[in-house]
Amino acid sequence: MAGMNHAEAVFRCTECDETYPVDPGDCGICGMSNFERVGDGARSDEPPPGDSGHTAVDAQPADRDTQQRRCGAPDCGQPALAGQIECDYCGAPLITGIEPAADVRAPDLVAADGTRIPLLQGAEVVLGRSPDESAWSRLMQGHPGVSRRHAAIVADNDVVRVRDLGSANGTWVNGIQIDGAATVPITDGITIGLGRRYLLTVRITR
Repeated sequence: MAGMNHAEAVFRCTECDETYPVDPGDCGICGMSNFERVGDGARSDEPPPGDSGHTAVDAQPADRDTQQRRCGAPDCGQPALAGQIECDYCGAPLITGIEPAADVRAPDLVAADGTRIPLLQGAEVVLGRSPDESAWSRLMQGHPGVSRRHAAIVADNDVVRVRDLGSANGTWVNGIQIDGAATVPITDGITIGLGRRYLLTVRITR
């Protein structure tokens, strides 16, 4: 209609709906690269030359990161969003690894601040406040109920094995203090206490 003012064209990310005045290439919010031009008036029924007639919403993203990305630091291993190149937690470069098969349980220990400690098959994880004893000691700083070398945890096929390492306040599994060691089936939601106050939770990522 004559005299009608159309909204200025913008580019909308089809993943998170963030808008930009020009096509930025990659979204600064979610890292994806699929954009739809919107707000530039009525759309023609005829696609422009070289256009298949499908919008970015209809198209399948060409470069979605289909692999699981994790921090490459041995004492971190935090999962990351697509498009990140450095870990938000420790700043180390990210690595890309093939996701485990659907029938493989891949448990993590999740700390109170959300940090995920990968429990790799057969790799013992030592927990405690001493940096000389535990790669994860920074998580226990400020928790005097956790001993310097408190407990060891390992995933062994379909079970988790927990050992108390002579701690002052004991190690607890699902609210029950263990007598030296305990073995429990890998189940989402298991709680492991270093003393009665510091809890970690087993979470299954697949």
